[in-house]
Amino acid sequence: MIIMVNKMRNRGFTLVELLAVIAIMAVLSIVILPNIVDTFKNSKQDTFLNEIRSVYRVSRQTWTLDPYKLMGDKVYSNKEGCSLEELDLSGRNEFTYYIKINTDGKVKELYATDGTFQFIGGEGLLLTEINNAQISSDLNASERITISCSGVNYGG
Repeated sequence: MIIMVNKMRNRGFTLVELLAVIAIMAVLSIVILPNIVDTFKNSKQDTFLNEIRSVYRVSRQTWTLDPYKLMGDKVYSNKEGCSLEELDLSGRNEFTYYIKINTDGKVKELYATDGTFQFIGGEGLLLTEINNAQISSDLNASERITISCSGVNYGG
């Protein structure tokens, strides 16, 4: 009898035990996976918003140091192929911005997109108002923006 008990212990897990573990893992993944996906989405959106805030701050600093700032609106953009002034920023290559500052130093327009998120800010935009980005895939085609040398194009 003692010999038989030792042989049973060496057999491994039963099918019922394996199915129970798989069922527990399936339930845990169903509960946890949406939270993980939301966390990644939120962190990408936070990164995007931080880049917009950087564009805002650096553009205001650049405008302040510009000796020709009172001669008309200043436009800064990193759109490739434009003759507009580009800000000295570090960040992702796929992030595109267009910002216009009037002679009073107030932001008139701020557009930014990275293909996944977009931000549109208008007259008198304050840094504290940069707190929400639109998800491009949630928008109609006519609401999606693309940055051009002259500003923004809707329906891109």
